[in-house]
Amino acid sequence: QDVLPRRTGNPITLSVVYMAAARRVGVPLYGAECPCHFVVRGYHEDGETFFVDVFNRGAIMTLQGVKDLYLAKNQLIDLVDLEPAAPMRIYARMMRNLVNSHMISGRGDKALLWTERIRVLETAASTLEAQGQ
Repeated sequence: QDVLPRRTGNPITLSVVYMAAARRVGVPLYGAECPCHFVVRGYHEDGETFFVDVFNRGAIMTLQGVKDLYLAKNQLIDLVDLEPAAPMRIYARMMRNLVNSHMISGRGDKALLWTERIRVLETAASTLEAQGQ
């Protein structure tokens, strides 16, 4: 809730705020669920894909730039990691981050609560997918 006033946050939270702001001005952007670092993706008018590292002051990158970012971290990235992520997947990832945060800080009761919410969300997502929605 304090992401904007503090001008800080984690990559996925900043990305969600960035995507929402972009949509308000008519620019469709999507999350890309890269391992260990969430980025935003969009398309130029010519159809070329670009990526935004919101956590790095909104650095705009090409596909090669994203690959280089991960190579610098000694991580390999697959193109499937850069596909647009569905909103439910983004939300589930945010909840998993909360579980990890609560576990690290010794609040297992809160981690358990968020784990249950993830299970409910994933069950609902599977049901909707099975229904073709």
